[in-house]
Amino acid sequence: MFATVAIASLFASCSNSDDFVAPQVTSEDVDSGDALVPIKIGVNQGVEASVTRGANTGTGTVGGIGTGTNNWYGQLINVYMFHKGTLTLATEKVKNKTTNQTEVVPIFDKQLMVTPGSTKNLIDGTPAPQGQAMVYDPTGTNNAEIKYYPQMGNYDFFGYHLSNAKTTGPVLNAAGNAMEADFVIDGSHDLMSERAVQLGTWPDGSNKTRFFSSYSARRDVHPNLDFKHLLTRLHFNIKAGDENAAGVVAGVQPDPYSDDSYTGIFVESIEIFSRTTGKLVVAWTADAEIDSINGSPITDDQKVRANKIKWDDLVFDPANPSDDANTCGWVKLMQRPDPTDPTADPDPSEQLVDLVHVAPKYNKTGATPEEKFPLTSVGEALIVSKPVAITTNSDNNEATGIKGDGSGNQYYMRISVSQLVKSNHNNTSLVSKPFATIVPVEIKDTEFKLGYSYDVNITLYGAEEIKVNTTIAPWESGDPIPMVIE
Repeated sequence: MFATVAIASLFASCSNSDDFVAPQVTSEDVDSGDALVPIKIGVNQGVEASVTRGANTGTGTVGGIGTGTNNWYGQLINVYMFHKGTLTLATEKVKNKTTNQTEVVPIFDKQLMVTPGSTKNLIDGTPAPQGQAMVYDPTGTNNAEIKYYPQMGNYDFFGYHLSNAKTTGPVLNAAGNAMEADFVIDGSHDLMSERAVQLGTWPDGSNKTRFFSSYSARRDVHPNLDFKHLLTRLHFNIKAGDENAAGVVAGVQPDPYSDDSYTGIFVESIEIFSRTTGKLVVAWTADAEIDSINGSPITDDQKVRANKIKWDDLVFDPANPSDDANTCGWVKLMQRPDPTDPTADPDPSEQLVDLVHVAPKYNKTGATPEEKFPLTSVGEALIVSKPVAITTNSDNNEATGIKGDGSGNQYYMRISVSQLVKSNHNNTSLVSKPFATIVPVEIKDTEFKLGYSYDVNITLYGAEEIKVNTTIAPWESGDPIPMVIE
């Protein structure tokens, strides 16, 4: 069994800004500056999870690989609105419907907003305009609520995505320069956070320092959350290395999922050793040095992504691998809900479910080994930290300890497979033979990068019966040994 890694593509971000729906304003609005201007937030990639399924299971990858399928699908994001350059929430005055008193409340305080691409949870089933997030209401009665800019002041917008990861916060850090949310991830959570950048072109003669504000919005300059993935994505494919692994008999592969005569391999689970706990920086001021230093932008994209996650110190108890005190461990590959299951929702914003075993494919008419044993995709994908170095036991199927951060070019993968094999020489019954092993997943001449997706292609070979041949050799004549006895 061996695994190869191919870089599928950068899956960092792909803007839908060309489809952004700008607010409709008149020349009178622009000239007078008196009209209330709605806040419209552009989005391009990334988001918060569905909340309708099991606790703390993520929704997997947000968006696709490259540009073709890199779209929203009605996921949720959380949004903050602060006075520019601070972490002081922007506020508005509203009338309490119960007390009839005027109250001062935040405009966006980790506000849930729904993204385009689905009619779910949107008023009258109308989807959000492409490239635009709208305020979310779980009751479905007022989720198209409009928020307005104050008539004075400039503001910052931050958005973040935790994909339903177990979390607390966000809270202000000790230095007072960042909002941070504790998280626990399991390989199904796609973490992201971003400061809004400008979307739109300033008209000639505009004061280009006045953003984001009612002034900038009247000139069609809006906040855009250009989300980028902060973890590494591993997508797995399997292929049979021979006909035995594919369960081929007399040139035919019985249907692995419905024919009891299939004797090939099933992949039962795939796991990667990864960090699992830390803090996501969801909003920050300049002195936090997340995306700039002394006012100058950090140009190293990988450094900016790394700055947004503060990982906990490595802790792993091999005797209790599921202990909540562990900050790293095995994360298990999951899959999208089965669209043929009437109780499941195939919506990509829904949470993932446990992996159902997968068999390699066989194409009898294939002219080459690649065509005869094609790659078969397994599960959704694993979204993980940078590599962690581990030690293993003599059987090479358990982690016995951690050595620290890995070299950057090698993950540790644990794969479990099973195969039906003969239980006796009369071939009267078959038994399932389970097997698990830890193998390195390496990439040559570079390191695994944050925000990149990699294909891990695994070749499997079937179990072979142990056969021991015995022969007997004739005695050979040795040289005589002279002995003299006196």
